Amino acid sequence: MVQSSLEAANARAWLLRKQYLAGQASYFEWRNVEEQFIGAENQLLSARRNLAAAHAAFLRALGE
Repeated sequence: MVQSSLEAANARAWLLRKQYLAGQASYFEWRNVEEQFIGAENQLLSARRNLAAAHAAFLRALGE
């Protein structure tokens, strides 16, 4: 789920970046979309970190 959100945010950022460079979008629109993309990246990293921590805790509980 988080991965698909990141992909959607990346697609939006790519499109708005092109529009901004062509003069069809404002700086504030571009910045807002870029911040949303960064937020989606951070969510993915957090989810991966939490998964790794849960996996490590599971292995510790098994005694490995």
